[in-house]
Amino acid sequence: MKKYLLPFLLVLGLISVLGISACKDEPEPPLPDPATIQVDFVVKWGNNNLALEQYYPAPDGRNYAIQVFKCFISNLSLVRPDDSTTLVKDVALIDLYYTSSQSIAGNVAAGTYTGIKFSLGLDSIQNHGDPSDYPVEHPLSSVTGMYWSWFTNYIFAKIEGIADSTNADTINPFLFHPGLDSLRQDVEFSGLNIVLAEKETETLTLIIDLQEVFFSTADPIDVTVDDFTHTTDDPVLAGRVMRNLKAAIRR
Repeated sequence: MKKYLLPFLLVLGLISVLGISACKDEPEPPLPDPATIQVDFVVKWGNNNLALEQYYPAPDGRNYAIQVFKCFISNLSLVRPDDSTTLVKDVALIDLYYTSSQSIAGNVAAGTYTGIKFSLGLDSIQNHGDPSDYPVEHPLSSVTGMYWSWFTNYIFAKIEGIADSTNADTINPFLFHPGLDSLRQDVEFSGLNIVLAEKETETLTLIIDLQEVFFSTADPIDVTVDDFTHTTDDPVLAGRVMRNLKAAIRR
């Protein structure tokens, strides 16, 4: 009996070794390919697509021309049905001078999402970073002109322009530069049905109506009275501008 047992054990051991080796050589199942979500921010003045330096009529009888519009979008995320989130982009700078900056895209897991959320402005960690730590192509680098070195703080948004009056033949320049941790505005759109398939791109369009910054029904801003803030000199006006800018975003 013993003379048959030894070959049997050797064969059994060889089968076990080959089995283990085969298991080790099995490839890992491939990871699912991501989907891409692109969020397009369309800047308008009322029903008009807004172009820099062009005059648009306003409800107060004046004509407004926006000369500079920039704003930070941070922590742009999609919301899942269970209310968890997945980050699309940590920070981006919308600059109306550069058309490409108005589209923000990122890769996420394929699936169904029910909302989108982001902040106007920066969170406290981003806001108190050092611009010199970032390469020139980064939104938080110093070349964007969105940092106060004297305040060691970023400018959350820039809205600059002029309003003229055909009645009084006067021109009212305005400049709003809000930027303070407490002025960040969180924005969320829920109840959406965003279905993302692997390797495919879905586009979501959001509108920023700058006319609403001045003519918000809740808190209109009269540029003949409130026409300038660098935040520290008029934090109340800076807060009004940021809240109106939040209200100006719609789907």
